[in-house]
Formats: sequence, C-alpha cells, structure tokens
Amino acid sequence: MWKAWKSLLSTLQQSIDITTAVLLLTGQLTVRSIIFSIGSEFRLSVTGPILGGPRAVPVVQSPGIAFGIDATDVFLALLLILEQIQVIGLFIQTGRLSLLIGGPVFGSRRIVPNVPGQKN
Repeated sequence: MWKAWKSLLSTLQQSIDITTAVLLLTGQLTVRSIIFSIGSEFRLSVTGPILGGPRAVPVVQSPGIAFGIDATDVFLALLLILEQIQVIGLFIQTGRLSLLIGGPVFGSRRIVPNVPGQKN
C-alpha cells in the first residue's frame, strides 16, 4: 500500500516540476532571487504574473540582459524536465507566491516522497 502512495506522490512531484518548466518557457514564471544556504547549496525563487508577482525585466532596456533572463528560464526548464532539479517549496508573501527550486545541481539533496507512518 505504501508503494502506491509513494508512486502517487512521485508522480505528483514530477507533474509540478513539468508544469513549472512549461510556465518558465511561456514567460509566466521567471527567476526572482537566489537564496544561499549554509554550506555550498543554493536555491532559486521563481515567481511571475500567474502567481501574482511581476515578471523580471531589466531596469535598463538592454537586449543582452533580457536574453540572459530568458536563457536562465530556458536552462531551468530543461533541468526541471531532466529531473536534475525540482520544486522544493512555496513562499507565501503578501500579494504573491514564489516557488523554490533546488536539487543536486545546486548542491542540495534530491527530495524524495515520504509517507507518514511508513515502516522501513
């Protein structure tokens, strides 16, 4: 029974990651900030119009900076699709939500589903 729940949770996690990748590719989400942790790991916070936040745009209208933002979004989407990183959390802020993205590529361990009460 626990294997079925673990499988369901894994599928749900993968669906969230793929949906986030699609939203990154369509411009509905973009990187908003980088969060550094003790040690060598870091996480990225993404938000956008679909979550009530602004889309990241360069302060100075520069095609190079805009390309860099878009390239970062495409790179993150690719890593999400290839399961090298994953959505690991949600920040609830006044007026907007942000998703946290992390994983082994960013120096943290991969999050695996855990069913409460499961016997190892």
